[in-house]
Amino acid sequence: MAHLIEHAKSGRASCRKCREKIAKDELRFGHETVFQDAVTYQWFHLKCAAQKVANDLNEALRDFAEDIPDRAELEETIAANRKKQKPTTFPYAEFAPSGRSSCQVCGETISKGEIRIAVEREIDTGSFARSGAGYLHPQCVAEYEEAPDDLADELAKNSVSLEPDELKSVLDQLG
Repeated sequence: MAHLIEHAKSGRASCRKCREKIAKDELRFGHETVFQDAVTYQWFHLKCAAQKVANDLNEALRDFAEDIPDRAELEETIAANRKKQKPTTFPYAEFAPSGRSSCQVCGETISKGEIRIAVEREIDTGSFARSGAGYLHPQCVAEYEEAPDDLADELAKNSVSLEPDELKSVLDQLG
């Protein structure tokens, strides 16, 4: 999804984190989302976005050409909150925050702090189906039938909470 940073066109939009108005001409972050089959934006103050959607804001900052006041402070806030954010696109690798998930292939528990691969799966609730995360051990990915062919490329792009050396270790385990 294409997120953006722009000057507020009016003073009517409110920040999705702090609920305060975003003043006209103030820089704001637009978090692109789909609502009722239409693309729309959720607006944030830049400092609020650095706390709430740090990974997406970091991506938008790379594409933004203008000067940003207090950019260094903003980047520090992004760095502090980067690991707290879940990626928004599957598949991705992360450290398991608890020991409650189990591998979709082998059925064994994925321990807290262990690397896991999140893949999109359909969950049938009886009356309807919805999409959600399914988890895999890195070494079980080869046996997972629905793994995309370009899994390594997708993991490298989407695994924003891992450091480069941690990501390399995960990719090495995939084979």
